[in-house]
Amino acid sequence: MSQWSVPRCSGCQPVHGENGQQYSKGKRMQNKLLIAGLATTLLCAAGLLSPCSHGQQSQPLSKQFLESKTKAEQGDAAAQNNLGDCYYDGRGAVTDYQEVAKWYRQAADQNDATAQANLAVCYHEGQGVPKDEVEAYAWHNLAVRTSEEAAKHRDALAETLSPKQVAEGKKRTEELRAQIEAKRKRDGK
Repeated sequence: MSQWSVPRCSGCQPVHGENGQQYSKGKRMQNKLLIAGLATTLLCAAGLLSPCSHGQQSQPLSKQFLESKTKAEQGDAAAQNNLGDCYYDGRGAVTDYQEVAKWYRQAADQNDATAQANLAVCYHEGQGVPKDEVEAYAWHNLAVRTSEEAAKHRDALAETLSPKQVAEGKKRTEELRAQIEAKRKRDGK
């Protein structure tokens, strides 16, 4: 998963006066510029304005997003994980943590370890899903078979959990593993 941050438009900076001070209250036009600049910055930070294009995504970015979405909708686990990344990073779409978690979960349910680790982070951070440390532990635990990084995250998380929570996380891991295996058998994979 790429860096967890909200995309920002480099062209959307608040309006400041000399030495970085905001314009004084007595200057109406400058105040209007300040308010407009702050509003634009907030819209960019909220992902409501596309980075640096003020409403236009670049063609390659949109094309990549649409290709990933088509493959993801057809059940391609790698594309589902990539689509989750796109929604997280705002690449080709507005940042949407519920979509992030949805697509990571679909890939994770197909036993994609990268998506399992990504979904664990969603549960750990409460992004797109309710914050749940036990669920985060379980998804990290599933991902450790191919990810040393997931093992580090799981172990660090375990240090913050009670012994009861760790036991619940291990039990949840087995439940998830059984669900994934049953789905794979049902789907003939």
